Amino acid sequence: MTHIDYEREMAFVAVNPAGLLVGVSRLVIDAGREWGDYSLLIRSDQQRIGLGTALLLQLLLFARAEGLAEVRGSVLRGNA
Repeated sequence: MTHIDYEREMAFVAVNPAGLLVGVSRLVIDAGREWGDYSLLIRSDQQRIGLGTALLLQLLLFARAEGLAEVRGSVLRGNA
């Protein structure tokens, strides 16, 4: 995640008051710039407080600004 190709990728992070990384959302845009594939990771002790929703919203706003028609993602059965 530390090397992002800003032509095709974007990442948003969340940190706690101590500055520790507690969540990240990432979008990878297809070569035709029509859709993007997203991933979302929230530290287990920071889940269920709206952090994932906030990171996903930022990612979707970015995708809209980039003109993407679709954003795709998969959810593991155990994480639903």
